[in-house]
Amino acid sequence: MANVVRAALVQATWTGDTESMVAKHEEHAREAARRGARVIGFQEVFNAPYFCQVQEPEHYRWAEPVPDGPTVRRMRELARETGMVIVVPVFEVEQSGFYYNTAAVIDADGSYLGKYRKHHIPQVKGFWEKYYFKPGNLGWPVFDTAVGKVGVYICYDRHFPEGWRQLGLNGAQLVYNPSATHRGSPPTCGSSSSPPRPSPTSTSSPPSTGSARRSTATTTSTARVTSSTRAGSSSATRRATRPRNSSSATWTST
Repeated sequence: MANVVRAALVQATWTGDTESMVAKHEEHAREAARRGARVIGFQEVFNAPYFCQVQEPEHYRWAEPVPDGPTVRRMRELARETGMVIVVPVFEVEQSGFYYNTAAVIDADGSYLGKYRKHHIPQVKGFWEKYYFKPGNLGWPVFDTAVGKVGVYICYDRHFPEGWRQLGLNGAQLVYNPSATHRGSPPTCGSSSSPPRPSPTSTSSPPSTGSARRSTATTTSTARVTSSTRAGSSSATRRATRPRNSSSATWTST
């Protein structure tokens, strides 16, 4: 990874349907590319509302295969168009009865590099995620992209250190933590304890009931990445403060 990489993050209001939501993110990605971003991440399950505020079977309709579903295929085309690495969080169906909170990682040439499945699944008021998702079973992969070694953690995962440590040991230089929450969420689900260093995100205030409404913003941040003289260990992890219904990025030196 270069010493300086311009990274982009998107948080966006729910448009009411997947087609227009994906189209909105495509436009944000094009704008980020025009502003010099080389990697971009979207919020948790970006192409749907945050449906985990309720437990209703109708919301299984948002699930799709990864990588062969329509959203990831479309994001591969977008990556080829913009020349950016893209982190694509979606609701994944592997087979009947097997659903995951997943993020696909797509390289700048449109190649599908793999996926991460969220390990830590909350089941509390407003975050009924075990109703929909199984715990991740793919470990903590790190993807060798055009901008360097990129890892992914998802939302509630961030409270558990073993994944951060493993991503560092696996060589991650940039870690995206896409997330979603709502007003009134408990501290264990909706807050971040670290100061914003760096701070590549903007804030939003979605309502506390129904489908979470996401305010729209595209931000970029320059990440300076350095190397440690100690091989095989993780150090100097910096976590950005996570706004509601957004993505955050963490830069590490390993």
